Amino acid sequence: MRFSTFASFSVLVLSASAAFHSSLFHSGARGIANHRRHHTKQARQLEKRSPEPGPQNPNAKRIRKKRCSRASNSTAPTTPGAGNTADEPSVGSNGDSSSSASSGGAGFGASYGISDGTLVINQVALGFLPDFTQTSISDMNAALPAPMPVVGDYISVGPDDLSMGNLQWHKADLLAQSTKPVYMATIMPNSLDSWDSNQADAVAEAMADLNANGVPTWVRFAYEMNGCPAWNNWGCDPDGFKTAWGTMATSLRAKAPQAKMFWAPNVDGSNNGNGNYADYWPEDDTVDIVGLSFYSFGDDQTQNTMPGADLFSSMASPFYNTYAEGKGKAFALAETSAPYHYYSGTTTPAPGGASEYDIKSQWLNELVGSATHSMYPKMIAAIWFNYLKDERDETLDFRAILGNSQIAGAVNALM
Repeated sequence: MRFSTFASFSVLVLSASAAFHSSLFHSGARGIANHRRHHTKQARQLEKRSPEPGPQNPNAKRIRKKRCSRASNSTAPTTPGAGNTADEPSVGSNGDSSSSASSGGAGFGASYGISDGTLVINQVALGFLPDFTQTSISDMNAALPAPMPVVGDYISVGPDDLSMGNLQWHKADLLAQSTKPVYMATIMPNSLDSWDSNQADAVAEAMADLNANGVPTWVRFAYEMNGCPAWNNWGCDPDGFKTAWGTMATSLRAKAPQAKMFWAPNVDGSNNGNGNYADYWPEDDTVDIVGLSFYSFGDDQTQNTMPGADLFSSMASPFYNTYAEGKGKAFALAETSAPYHYYSGTTTPAPGGASEYDIKSQWLNELVGSATHSMYPKMIAAIWFNYLKDERDETLDFRAILGNSQIAGAVNALM
């Protein structure tokens, strides 16, 4: 991260007390835990319904991070989903405005189910976590220059709920795709204490069924487990997590050997960028893919400021070096975006001055630009959280497509 006033401030933030540092994971002190519980309860209610066409559940959740970034000088007023900068240039492979990036094929990601002919940019697959209450896989693909290489979903599982509800809601749409995306199943256990082989078997059998139908699968089990204070039912319990992870991996290896186990903590800048990840690392042979939830939220998590040009590399590199290169694992961002902030319930941008186009195109270039693969040759994917939602005192537009047409144009220009 370049050493600027903001960078210096970030260092101070990262060296603060443990209680304050918890905000670097999530804003648990400001209501995110209650927000998470609300959506988890809603998910379980929806998943108990018959899997027939009808309302679908987003299982929406967010990770808040303090980050340093450079402020832009000006922006024009915008409305959510509308273009806010006139005549933007195409986003180039080097972050300039002159040329568009090439897809480059699936490359290393092919071993993990990523198909050629999908949205793979400079050998990094750009996947999506759709808001299934508003859209479908087919709708998303229609808005993209190539089919999604990875589609993410949230699935609650507990001792009394083995239905895999969201998968049942979305399965027909998934199987209808002529080019099958990887299905990233984000498994949300009711608790680590109650997790057992029956629940793990239900997940593994569902993944095996998808594999038999030509759909590659990644099981992202008990994600962001390292968040302390915990914002998930399964958080902040290293020993419990590793035990439950082992149970899930054993079932998956036995019943769905083609499926991949995806270990994905939340980005943590403490401990010289090494975070608390090691506390949650399971047995090496139970992990196939390593990754992070990593967003660029802007200054103070509330402002429309630019990601620093090296924000991604400065925060991701220590993790990548230890867990991807060091352990010989593929690397992916399990969740990412650079949301545009509005005052809650309005079309008035929050302070900061940068345009939505500049913020999101900069972040896209950090994730899938031409330099990324050379820096991170084991990086196979970045999964974009594609939601528009109210959170705390703001309306946040996380979307790259089906929102601001200029941002969608930037995504299209990358191909």
